[in-house]
Amino acid sequence: MNNQGLLCEGDEMQLNNLEYKLIKINNVDYNKCNYESFTFLFFLENNFWVKNNDFVFVVLKYIPKNLRNEFFKSLCNKNISACCIIYNDKNDFLDSSLINLFEFYNVPLFSIYSEITDELFTKHIYNIIKEKNKAQFFNQQLKNNLIALMNSTQISKKILVNILGFFLQRECFLLSKQLNLIHHSIYNISFLEDNLYNNKDWKQNLSNINNDNCKPLSPYKFYIKDEEFLCFPINAYSNILGYFCIKNNHFLYGQLDIPFIADILPNFTVCMINKYKNELIYNKSLKEYLQSVLYGLFTEESTIKRETEYFNLKYNLDRYVWILKIENVNNSQKINDNQMPISIINDIKNYLQNCFKDNLFLTEKGQIVSIHIKDEKHNRMMPEKLQTLIYNLKHQYPQYEFIIGISRGYSDIPQLKYAYQDAIFSLRMGRTYCPDNDKIFCYDDLLIYHFLHQQKDNPILERLYLNTISKIKAYDYEKQEELYLTINTLIKYNFNLKLTYEQLYIHRNTLYKRIKKIEKIIGLSMNNAETKLWLQLGIKLDHIYTILN
Repeated sequence: MNNQGLLCEGDEMQLNNLEYKLIKINNVDYNKCNYESFTFLFFLENNFWVKNNDFVFVVLKYIPKNLRNEFFKSLCNKNISACCIIYNDKNDFLDSSLINLFEFYNVPLFSIYSEITDELFTKHIYNIIKEKNKAQFFNQQLKNNLIALMNSTQISKKILVNILGFFLQRECFLLSKQLNLIHHSIYNISFLEDNLYNNKDWKQNLSNINNDNCKPLSPYKFYIKDEEFLCFPINAYSNILGYFCIKNNHFLYGQLDIPFIADILPNFTVCMINKYKNELIYNKSLKEYLQSVLYGLFTEESTIKRETEYFNLKYNLDRYVWILKIENVNNSQKINDNQMPISIINDIKNYLQNCFKDNLFLTEKGQIVSIHIKDEKHNRMMPEKLQTLIYNLKHQYPQYEFIIGISRGYSDIPQLKYAYQDAIFSLRMGRTYCPDNDKIFCYDDLLIYHFLHQQKDNPILERLYLNTISKIKAYDYEKQEELYLTINTLIKYNFNLKLTYEQLYIHRNTLYKRIKKIEKIIGLSMNNAETKLWLQLGIKLDHIYTILN
């Protein structure tokens, strides 16, 4: 071995379970190797920091076999001075075509083999680096790999954690926010088997961790079987998304550079957010998932698909939403969670789940939201079944009133936010405009209200209202008449005169006189179908304006 710590051509030896070997390549000048400038690569994309004449170390196990030709060709095209392959599987090494590639580009090739650990790689490579500040050199190499990995298609939990373990020369562990072990870099196999798969040990030792005692520059210290660990928070803004734990081992390798670890954690965090947001950062509960769906909190389709898959739900399936609203019998005041015993809310929810076993349920203040798979019963038999449900609930809880709003059907998960809005709208509008209904309000019956509500500021509709219902109400106010009640009753009974005057308890001639007055006020004949349509729209607009006011 020469004084730089590498081998000359033909050398081969064993050192501390580590085999350094120069690979014989014809017509290659090994004297061209540059032992002054080194770099490390873990994957094939975005290796922007590799410079001309660099001596490049490659960790082979992270380079997919089908992409190795492309990868090493790109390295050779950068005019590197030499390449050293780090590997730990004798069955996974370069084939003859890759050897020929290095020969074609006249690039010297070395290999380092170890059966057991990555740790030995770093320990011995550290000794051949001639940088004045070796720690700073390795730190920069780690940063380069993390930055390049952020936008790489090759990103994985395994690569992320093992890269840190490789450069920090310690066992590293990635934990979720719930303190479940996600991944670890493996060095000491016996320690792994005895401890690491026991989540109980981790959770017990980290049970008191919080924002105050776990900070990037002052990590939380704990012990598992006399092994010291440091736990660093993975932060996004003010939220802890997970934890990165390191086996300290400072008696063997010196003190950890805590400021450096705090410095590289944001790069690590961005990598994890880009690829493993659902797994590491925030495993939502079913309630949180349903809230995100119904309230439209998802901003990207890929996120909602991942979340939906996590809860083993079908993404494309016809569903609708119905909401059971609970009110006090005495004053019809809305009941929130603080006023109603939580036991009653849970009892009602459990009762609903027993009645509709395939439904998803979410408890809100004073109401329970149900996501229901759509079938032929939606428009016909479903209201009847819900009416029976309300009857049974009323019998069990006579101190409360129950009403239900039902949405239209929608074909996929993202559209359920519209179903939720439909159901909310049905409750609000149905309660106001359908007082004779038996506590079940279907959005399909209130669709025209929703359309007008969306267009309430349209100047054409405002003019229609001002020229019809507004004039009639103004006349009533001035003359103390009942024309507004008359037009409402006419519309309710589809302009059936006999039903209208019977309902109003007036003589038919009185109804005819009132109709004449209405026609004179609005300047239109009620024998015209368009006039009837305008009056119907005007009445519904009046209902909406009344609520808004």
